[in-house]
Amino acid sequence: MSRLTISIDWGGTELKGACFNESGLVRDFRFPSGNLRAVDAADCNAICLKLRDMAAALPGRSHLWLIGAAGADDLQAAARLKETLGSCDDQSEGIEIFSDYACNHAACLAGGDGILSINGTGSVLYGVNGEKKARIGGWGYLLDETPSGSLFGKRAVEGVLRHLEGEPGYAAFAQAWERRFDKPDRRHIIDELYRSSGIQNRLGTFAPVLTDAFDAENKAASRMVIDSVNLLARSLTHLMQQLAMNQAEAAGSGGLWAGWAPFQEMVTGACRQHKLDIIWKKRACELFMGPLILHAKTDYASADLKKLLITGVKQ
Repeated sequence: MSRLTISIDWGGTELKGACFNESGLVRDFRFPSGNLRAVDAADCNAICLKLRDMAAALPGRSHLWLIGAAGADDLQAAARLKETLGSCDDQSEGIEIFSDYACNHAACLAGGDGILSINGTGSVLYGVNGEKKARIGGWGYLLDETPSGSLFGKRAVEGVLRHLEGEPGYAAFAQAWERRFDKPDRRHIIDELYRSSGIQNRLGTFAPVLTDAFDAENKAASRMVIDSVNLLARSLTHLMQQLAMNQAEAAGSGGLWAGWAPFQEMVTGACRQHKLDIIWKKRACELFMGPLILHAKTDYASADLKKLLITGVKQ
């Protein structure tokens, strides 16, 4: 039996992955998960046992685990995941933990140079130019101001509350809230906001209120969105300067790119206004391929598998 390679995109709400042998895909899978910084020992163990049981049911003499995880920059949390998975899987021959943004970059740009803008529940920019690597943002939902589900959710709640307190110009927020949830109530909104244990993800569910108000041409919503997109363009300028790039290929990843049609046009328009020479491309590979693509730089068997999966030809 050949080695089973398991490559995983471990996100803040769920993980998606695939199992491969030397001939290609064996199966894909998805499980609920959480940011490594927020996953406690019991939940980490439960997720690892699910992964172990899934891999054990498949043919393979050993398991190589390649994981790009949200929160992996927390070295203590990453070490806990590695220790937990290693202790429960006696067929493991190796476990590599990478940051999610580096893996997403590898998947979206097929391991090449360029810039990735992640605008999902959170936001971060990550770029590679040869040996140069740079990241901007990724400070989390409390601080990030570039477009994300969390930021848009915060702005949505802000607009609704401003309307409830009698400030003119925010009626579209309350109308969108009522269509999507219920009649807005100040006390209920505040209570839910500060009692929720998973506030980052909960904020993301409010984001469509802002985009609905934007689509309705509400001036306040337009200002909120445009200011955030312009900040993203300024951050892209700064990132390209750090990477010594005059022009770049780039890709977008996350819910705003996939789920809100105006977003890509707004970002590309802001880049033109800031005179950025950026060519936006579609994502090259599924995000769960990212850890495998990174590992292929140092592992011949993984390089062979990567080429097979991308081109259909072995090395």
